Amino acid sequence: MERVILHCDANAFYASVECLYTPSIRQSPVAVCGSVEERHGIVLTKNQIAKQFGVQTGEAIWQARQKCPDLICVPPDYALYIRFSRRMRRLYEEYSDRVESFGLDEAWIDLSNPGLTIRDGERIAHEIRLRVKRELGITVSVGVSFNKIFAKLGSDMKKPDAVTVIPADSFREKVWPLPVGDLLFVVANLARKLEVEPEDALRAANDVKFTMIVSIASMACWRVGFSYIIGVRMGMGAIGVWIAMVVDWVCRVTCFVTRFRSGVWKEKYKA
Repeated sequence: MERVILHCDANAFYASVECLYTPSIRQSPVAVCGSVEERHGIVLTKNQIAKQFGVQTGEAIWQARQKCPDLICVPPDYALYIRFSRRMRRLYEEYSDRVESFGLDEAWIDLSNPGLTIRDGERIAHEIRLRVKRELGITVSVGVSFNKIFAKLGSDMKKPDAVTVIPADSFREKVWPLPVGDLLFVVANLARKLEVEPEDALRAANDVKFTMIVSIASMACWRVGFSYIIGVRMGMGAIGVWIAMVVDWVCRVTCFVTRFRSGVWKEKYKA
């Protein structure tokens, strides 16, 4: 049975909902922002017009206003967003009972059934895209693929209001040329470290894996030490703590050397 996975991503969800309910700001650059008074004054999302000015999600409001002096900042209305999110999910559930939300504005839909092909998935994706636009008044981008990672990647490749298909027989042509930062959960710092020569990237990946192992071992040793205190009598708990401390410091030194060798801290500690 061929797997057919859709990933639906509402475009600029918070800002789109605000513009839907406030027609007067639809043709203006709009950003939904946190409260400056409560020290949460960052851009949560922005509409396409604000994006054209270079406004970015996560930056401070004052930085956004430097790029776009006419930026309209509105506070978030989470109750409204949750209501819209539930309406989108109900629409998705008309196509499958296997819907997995990924935040308020994103969801995977597993359409996999005997006889259903990736082209059927593309057709359903267009149908969902048009229905969301017609019935809810906002737009979604939909990725169609044979797994969740590539479906998510597809929904990010074309925005707004688009469908992207990444089939199993040609995914290499579409995915391999992309920067590593486009992958799910690859944040900016990790992407910068991986965008090197293939040999260095492989060594860095192995170093990261080894660092994770020794870090887990370090935490486990502390837990073992404290378990001695709680569960073992006759003074053995203190011995457990000392053993945990020694192994923990060995792990810490190993992590430091490994990270320094892989270039994680070279910039920080260079002269």
